[in-house]
Amino acid sequence: MRILHNFAGLEGRAATLAILLPGALQQPEDLVEAGFIDAVRRRGLELDLALADLGIRYIGETTDGTALQRLHEEAVLPARSQGYDAVWLAGISIGGFMAMAYADRHPGMVDGLCLLAAYPGNRILTRAIREAGGIEQWQAGTDEGEDGEVQVWRWIKAIRGASTPQIFFGYGREDRFASGQELMAESLAFAHVDVVAGGHDWPAWQQLWNDFLDRIAASRNKDTRQ
Repeated sequence: MRILHNFAGLEGRAATLAILLPGALQQPEDLVEAGFIDAVRRRGLELDLALADLGIRYIGETTDGTALQRLHEEAVLPARSQGYDAVWLAGISIGGFMAMAYADRHPGMVDGLCLLAAYPGNRILTRAIREAGGIEQWQAGTDEGEDGEVQVWRWIKAIRGASTPQIFFGYGREDRFASGQELMAESLAFAHVDVVAGGHDWPAWQQLWNDFLDRIAASRNKDTRQ
């Protein structure tokens, strides 16, 4: 797997690493061009970055096991062995969906998820959850088997009473997946939810990323004052 690394300082490593997962047909360089690294460095955050090139073209590749295993073996496990105190996955669209699928398959391996306009699954599935009365009442049908999208929603239901991993969930009001994303936001009971103007596009994702970083900066400034 090709990974672009960017470190907070010239010596040593920061305490926290964020592994960024681009969306479908996106490359790590797209995140660089969109200012994702610059936004971190402007704030002076002690946060190392790893921009992963998973080569994802369609949703099935995120849940057939291959891409998730590459992410585990070539990004997350090395980060843990390098001694990071905390490892986050930050994903856009399908990258956000993959971050949730990874947290389901490898519980306890990441400390937080930053989900930017995460793909919420197909409309038939999200409609079934709404018609059931929400995530608490919904039961996956036996005919749905171990479909990757169904499994992610099972994970969402299972972690509703948990306090980890930390989750930041954001999307644009005009996103073409906004209906399903709203349902995800409602279902992730302990997540911090951010809704901004915009669609399924870079301006919305950039705003959400900036909001996430501002939240980190505010939290760390608070910790420093205490």
